[in-house]
Amino acid sequence: MTAEQQTTGTPPTVAESDARRDESIQALAKSLKDTAKKYGADAVALQAALLMTSLKAGAAGPTEVSVVGVSPDAGADYLRIEVRTGIVFDADTTTPEGRGQSVWQRVALPALGRLRSVNFQPEGLDLLLVYGTQSFAQNVPRTVDLDKETAPVRVRVAIPGEALRALLDEEIAGEELLGRSLFVTEH
Repeated sequence: MTAEQQTTGTPPTVAESDARRDESIQALAKSLKDTAKKYGADAVALQAALLMTSLKAGAAGPTEVSVVGVSPDAGADYLRIEVRTGIVFDADTTTPEGRGQSVWQRVALPALGRLRSVNFQPEGLDLLLVYGTQSFAQNVPRTVDLDKETAPVRVRVAIPGEALRALLDEEIAGEELLGRSLFVTEH
């Protein structure tokens, strides 16, 4: 958009919109290529799967998945992936434990179930699942109000590489994966 269009409110032309879209697509492609080169192709596949499962799980707010790099919390053997799920829970009718389990079961577990290999470095995963809470009782209708602030809550799940391999090799079921992982809710 040109400076004149910004001040006059003139919409961009089709060609300008197409050029911006193409630039965005090229930037995204470059970012994904860089992630694959640095952390492995499966890191990109998992990034996409986590985004899709967040949206399918009922994301109401902005949803974003980022491959951060080596986990600052779990250590050098774990790759941190941050998932801003966009999911907002009613703070009055749900519990922290229930919300954490819900995000694990509705977002992380289905995405991990789509993995066919664990070709990323490091081999362990440190998933940081971020969701929001809000008191729906104060909203009309009694549902999430995206114009109001939500209180973010972080659930961190550190999954050792050998547990991921056991899942892929079908030695354990997805529900058993959590028992071999560190699960922490951070407020």
